[in-house]
Parts: sequence; C-alpha cells; structure tokens
Amino acid sequence: MRKDIAAVLILTTLFLGSRRGSAFLLDMDCGRSLPTRLTPNIYSGNRTDILANPWMVSVIVKGEAKCSGSLINHRFVLTAAHCVFNDQMQVHLGEFDPLNPGDCGAGARIPNAYCVRVDKKIVHAQFIQTQTQQYDIGLLRMQHAVRYSDTVRPICLVINESVAAIDRFQITGWGTTEEGNPIFSRFLKNTVVERIDRGRCSSKFQEQVDESQICVGSWMSDTCRGDSGGPMSADILYSGRYRTIQFGIISFGLSSCAGLTVCTNVAQYMDWIWDVLNSSSA
Repeated sequence: MRKDIAAVLILTTLFLGSRRGSAFLLDMDCGRSLPTRLTPNIYSGNRTDILANPWMVSVIVKGEAKCSGSLINHRFVLTAAHCVFNDQMQVHLGEFDPLNPGDCGAGARIPNAYCVRVDKKIVHAQFIQTQTQQYDIGLLRMQHAVRYSDTVRPICLVINESVAAIDRFQITGWGTTEEGNPIFSRFLKNTVVERIDRGRCSSKFQEQVDESQICVGSWMSDTCRGDSGGPMSADILYSGRYRTIQFGIISFGLSSCAGLTVCTNVAQYMDWIWDVLNSSSA
C-alpha cells in the first residue's frame, strides 16, 4: 500500500470510535466547495459543476451509470439501498464524463477524477426484510481511500446533534433531464425543493411516508431517473462557518419527473451509519 493512502486511512480512523459526548462532524474537511465555473439546466434544473459539489458520486453497475451517491469520508459513499446491486459496482468521483463511465480496470485515468471499485456493499437489514419504501439507505466501501481535493471532498454529516429544522433543500444529480429520456445528463445539475407535509406524499404515492422520510417538491423542477441515491442538502452555519450538510437521500418520486420526491431522512439513520463505519472501515 502506498504511504499516502496509508496516511489517509489513519486520518479516517481518527473520526471513528465512541460517538458519546458532544456533537461533531463525521469528517472535519466536509462541506467545503468552490464557486461554480458555470452560469446558472435533475429535470428543468440549473447546470452546476463538480467544484460546487465535490461530494457528488456516480454509481456505476456493470459499466453503466445507475444512480448517484455522496462521499462521506475517505472511503465510504452514502446512497440509497435500491441503488446497491449484486453485480460488480464501481464509483466515479471528481471530473469525469458520466456518459462514458468505462471500467476502473481499463487503465485510463483523469487527473482530477477517481474511478474506484466497490469492495463492500451494506444495505439496511430492514430494507431487505420488509421490501418497503422505508429504510432506503446503503453504504458502499471503496477498494481504496481517496485523497481530498477541490473536486473530491465529503459532504457533512452531523453526529450527536439535531440540526435546526430546514424547509428548503438542494438536490443534485446527473439524472435524465426529461420524462421518457433514457440518456443521463452529461452535466451535473441541481435545483431547490421545499419540504412538504408527509401526508401529501403518502396520498400521492399510496404509500406510508413516515418520520424516517422527508417529502419535498417543486413546481419548476424535480428529480428524475438516475438521481436516486444522491444527496438532498442545505448550506448551514455550523461552528461559525457555512458548510453543506446532507439531510436526505433521494429515494423515489413521480414517473413524470415533476412535483414530489420522497427522500430518506439521514438524521434517523446516523446510529446505523456510525455502526457500519466502525465495523467496516478495516
């Protein structure tokens, strides 16, 4: 193992162990990004880039982009449980071409990007047992740790603390940009959604949406095919500094790609995330 990767692993373990005590961030280097290089098009959303969202991950299955995810530390990607497949999986981080994901073993490398195979997949046990829309959360362990840079950096998860209630969020992804279009977007896009009463989502989807989920929507734009597993986030002033904190994981929405989306409520699963990281970091 190279010395630089070994050092990264040592740093990662500093944030694991007992979660008792005061609040802290899972990774202290999280939630920092650079201004986008692009001007302000996810479905009818705004075009952005990886500098503004360095935690964004494309989840690849058998060489095909299937879902999105978020980098949460040097070695783990947070995504939806339904985005975890039995087939060979890999993740792409940084600046890469989402329409030509290729294979991590092909030898091609882009200076500001990572292509890493997944060596461990963890899905919430109750998602497997119940096959309901709840518990739609999973973690992917990369074969090796990644170094942080302007284009690769984790999103924030807060441990031991309830962050103030937020009603407006950002969702980001490379999903299709219109209903019926099977082709993912070459450009990363984002949009703003607002919290909606869970009863409205329960009624619309004919599926119980509970406190472990967040119902959001927008009249102008929404998630679409390929955005599943990606982060729903907000910029929060935390310890005197604005950071991007993840509140949800895109779970499911309308087939029309417009109106309502249900996200897994990350705060409800922080104990589960913590336990998985502690047991699977070696």
